[in-house]
Amino acid sequence: MWARLREMPVVKRLGPRRVGQTTLARAISRDCGARAVCLAVERPANLRRLDDADACLRA
Repeated sequence: MWARLREMPVVKRLGPRRVGQTTLARAISRDCGARAVCLAVERPANLRRLDDADACLRA
């Protein structure tokens, strides 16, 4: 898994609310020394940020 994250450092994690997606993302980022940015897609502001995903990810 770590090799894949080095190749493609953007991961989309979907699932029902409150099952641990954010906790999992933070644990993985902590274990591999990376930074995690979690965007809840039910928030309109986050969806607007993702309209230009390249700019969002560069920031």
